[in-house]
Amino acid sequence: MPTLSVRDAAGPLRGAAAAALTILIVLDLGMFASMLAGVEPHPPGARGPYIAATAALATATLWMLMATRGDAVPLLALTALAFIPGVGPHKFFTEAAAPDLAPVIVVGTGAIVTLLVVAARLHRLQRDPATAAPMRAGSDPAR
Repeated sequence: MPTLSVRDAAGPLRGAAAAALTILIVLDLGMFASMLAGVEPHPPGARGPYIAATAALATATLWMLMATRGDAVPLLALTALAFIPGVGPHKFFTEAAAPDLAPVIVVGTGAIVTLLVVAARLHRLQRDPATAAPMRAGSDPAR
C-alpha cells in the first residue's frame, strides 16, 4: 500500500480551511452591506469596526494559507475565535432576530468549527517528526 505523503494529508485540510475562510469573508461582507443598507435584521453601526477587523483577519489568514506557509496554523485558530462573537452558536440564545439569522449562524458556526478542526490537524501534522520536515520543505518560498 502506498504511503500517504504530508502534502497529500495537508492539501485537503488547506482546501477545507480556504473554503471556511471564504464563507466567513462572504458572511462579513453580507453583514456589512446589510448594516449600510439598514436591512433588518442588521448589525448596529457600532459593529462596523468589528466586521472590518474580522474580514481583514480572515483575508490575511486566507492569504497565508494559500501561500502554503506553515505559520498559518495559529492564524486559523485566531480567526475562528475572532468570528465567534459575530456568528457563533450563542447567537441563538442572545439574538432577538435569531430565527431570521439562523442561516448565518449555522453556516458561520460550521465554518468556525471547520477552521478549529483544520488548525488542530495541521498543527498535529507539523508536530509529527516524520512529517514536519517535508511540510516545511513543501512550503519553502524558493521552491
